[in-house]
Amino acid sequence: MLTGNKACQVRVSLTNSIQLTARFSMDINDFFIDDGQTKFIDRMCAILGIVDTSRLKIVGIYNGSVIIKAYIDEPITTTVDNATLNNNTYNEKEISELNIKLNQLLASGELSSVLK
Repeated sequence: MLTGNKACQVRVSLTNSIQLTARFSMDINDFFIDDGQTKFIDRMCAILGIVDTSRLKIVGIYNGSVIIKAYIDEPITTTVDNATLNNNTYNEKEISELNIKLNQLLASGELSSVLK
């Protein structure tokens, strides 16, 4: 939060993420009744090997079947000391590997069967 205080510090960090959209053939009310958000996050993280489920963020759920827009963020490693440094090579590699795995799971049909 920016303030008028001269001691106010602003931290900027670059991040990498994967954006995904998933469509389910089900009524949106049934999706929410069945705790669909939690199931989606838990199952996606499990199949991708993501331990910290807070990295997968649902940013929108829309009617018309059920359409989920979500992001998978890189692991949070930002500190006050490194917040303005552009040294995220490790995180770029990990996000790239997740993206490859996600595409392989999608191509093989395994992703669809896990998310049902």
